[in-house]
Amino acid sequence: MDVMSTAVSLADTSEIAGTAAAMIGRCQATGIVVASYRGLIAAAVTLGMQPALRGRAWPTDTTFVTALVDLECDLFSRLTQVNAMIDRLVGDIEWLESQYTGTPETEIYLRRSAVLRAALDVLIPAQTRLNYALGRVMAVPEELGETYAAACAHVRSGRQLPFNGRWITGRTAG
Repeated sequence: MDVMSTAVSLADTSEIAGTAAAMIGRCQATGIVVASYRGLIAAAVTLGMQPALRGRAWPTDTTFVTALVDLECDLFSRLTQVNAMIDRLVGDIEWLESQYTGTPETEIYLRRSAVLRAALDVLIPAQTRLNYALGRVMAVPEELGETYAAACAHVRSGRQLPFNGRWITGRTAG
């Protein structure tokens, strides 16, 4: 695979974004308060995908947290690959430009450098998106804790929460 194809492939975050979007749909189906997974929403949108409106409910909190950790690992892995390629390209560009002497025989170095710079133009925005998305996904556990801190304290004191986490309001679903 040539340099530009590799850069475009690494910059394509649609699969990771689709995973995040599907997770959002599952959070909605589970009834999790939106404020507690807003980082997941931000990550999906940043990576180019609108949140899914429907999904299957998470069967357990462990399943959700495991999927969240997997998403974080995928983002970190992709960011590591992007960073490594950027570092390689920057080093290669510096070397190529140091070889250019202004003679027709060394024009090839400038042409090759231009191709590598074009690859950088694809990777640097992807690096920014991945950095932001990773930070937002990493914030979700804290957001969950903030949202559900009162419920956890309630349970720790020996009380119980309503079945399926649903509060009884007296109103029927409409």
